[in-house]
Amino acid sequence: AISPTSQEKLCQAMDDEEMYKKLKTP
Repeated sequence: AISPTSQEKLCQAMDDEEMYKKLKTP
C-alpha cells in the first residue's frame, strides 16, 4: 500500500475531528 502524504494525513485527521464533533453534538 502507498503510504499517504503528510498533507493527506492532516486532511484525514481534520475529517476525523469533524466527525467526532458531529457525533458528540446532541
